[in-house]
Parts: sequence; structure tokens; C-alpha cells
Amino acid sequence: MTRSRFLQLCTVNGRTLWDGGDQFFRAQLIVRQAARRGVQLVAVPEGRWPGQGQVPIPGTPWQALFSGASKRVHGVVLLMDACMSSALVDSAAISERLLRARFRLAGGFHLTVLACYAPTNPAADVDKDAFYRRLHAELAALPRREIVVVLGDFNARV
Repeated sequence: MTRSRFLQLCTVNGRTLWDGGDQFFRAQLIVRQAARRGVQLVAVPEGRWPGQGQVPIPGTPWQALFSGASKRVHGVVLLMDACMSSALVDSAAISERLLRARFRLAGGFHLTVLACYAPTNPAADVDKDAFYRRLHAELAALPRREIVVVLGDFNARV
């Protein structure tokens, strides 16, 4: 990433990236809109892609990091343009609700993005507490000089 460029990030609450047929259709729509607006990273909570990994978005220069349950529930997806994909140093699918990605920036700096999807208010308190404990532990484990951004859907609890 060059020094003169601003980094634009956003969260899109697309309800789900899974539409029952083409897994990438909604991701392609989001990527087109993001590219049009100059956004380089998009967090999509409740992505509902099963498993974990990194895949290219067909027909685009974008990549998707994802972390989801074995069933099509919960999940979080981080969409990255080509520049951010090439700057990706490390990523970890922490749970079906939490994903960490670390990027190399100009000047020797690093950016860590935590993409998350918090349990909703009707969820059991034990599930909500476990999510926030895990999020706090991830934040506490990051180097102090790291640039950190947390993106996602906190379901009205910040």
C-alpha cells in the first residue's frame, strides 16, 4: 500500500452471503459497490459460508477470508481488494463469529482487522459472554504498536 493512499473500510450487513444457489453472487454485488466507492476492506457479518479459508471472488480481483460454522449459520467474511490481498501477512479464523487478519502497511506499520458477528440479544447469556471474552482476549493479545480496527455487527451491544 502506498503512503499517499487512504484506507477505506466498512461493514455491510447483507443478512447473508448465501442465497441458496451461487455462493458468490451477493459477494460480487457487495464488491462492485465497494470498488465503486473506493473501499478496500469490507466485513460481512452473518456471512453463512461454512468452514474457514480464503477464496477468490470470481470475475473480480477481490479475495474473501471467511470463518463459519459447519452449518450455514453465523459466520463472518472479510472481502479484500487486490491491494489489501497482497498486503495480507496473516489471518486466523478464531470462531464462526470472529476472524482476524493482519496487513502490512507502508512505513513498516501493521494493521490488524477483527471482523465479528456478535450473538443477538435473545441468545443465551453464556454465548454472549463467551463471545465478548474471546474478543477481549484477542484485543489484549495484540502488540501495543499495532493499528487495530474492529468491524462487524455487535447487535446493539458495544
